[in-house]
Amino acid sequence: LAGPIHRYQHFEREVSRRHWHSSEFYVGAERLLLGAFTVIVTSFVYDKFALGYATFVPPEYPFLRSWAVSAIFWVYLYLSFEGLTSVALGLSRMMGLKLEENFDRPWAAAHLTDFWMRWHRTLTHWSRDYIFRPVNAATRQPWLAAIAALLFVGLWHDTTIYFVCWGLWQGLGVVITQVVRGLRPPSALEPLAPWVGRLSVPLWLSLTGPVVKLVAGVSP
Repeated sequence: LAGPIHRYQHFEREVSRRHWHSSEFYVGAERLLLGAFTVIVTSFVYDKFALGYATFVPPEYPFLRSWAVSAIFWVYLYLSFEGLTSVALGLSRMMGLKLEENFDRPWAAAHLTDFWMRWHRTLTHWSRDYIFRPVNAATRQPWLAAIAALLFVGLWHDTTIYFVCWGLWQGLGVVITQVVRGLRPPSALEPLAPWVGRLSVPLWLSLTGPVVKLVAGVSP
C-alpha cells in the first residue's frame, strides 16, 4: 500500500521483459532487508525518543510545540515511507520486475516545487499528468493548476477537511515558490538565493502541521 504507484503500461512492459536471475534476486533481497530494517528502527526511535524532544517546548506555546512535532514527523515519514517503498521494490526485484523509484533525494531539492517532483514521485507525476496539465490547458492559469494538483494529492490520503487544507497549503507553497523564483533579487543578495530556496523546503513543510491544524480546527 505504501509502495510506488505503478502505471499499467509500464507494468505490462516489465512483465513482458521479465527475466529472473539469481543476481537480481539477491539485489532485491538486500533492498528488502534494508528497507524493513529502516522501518523497524525508525518506528522504534520515533515512538520511544523522537516525540519526546517536542516536549522541551513549554506547553504555553502550543503552536511552537506543534511545529516541533511536525518537523520531527516529516523526518520520520520520509524514513518509514522510503523504507516501505524499498520493501515493495525489493520484492518486485526478487521476482524479476523493476518498478519505478518513488524518491529522488527529496531533501536535496532546490525549492518546494523541486521537492514535490522528488517526493512520492509516482503520485506526483500522476497528478501532474492527469490534474495539472488538463487544468492548466483548460484555464491557462498555472497557479490554479498547481493548487488543483496538490489538492488532489491531499485528497488521495484522505477525504477530510484536514487533508483539504493540507493540499491547499502545499499548493500555496508551490505558487509562492514560482512567484519568488520569477523575481530577480538584488545583486548583493543573489548568492543567497540558492540557500533561501533550499531552506524554504523544510521550513514550509514543518509548518504544515501547526498551520493546517489552526485553519482546519482538527487534528490529522
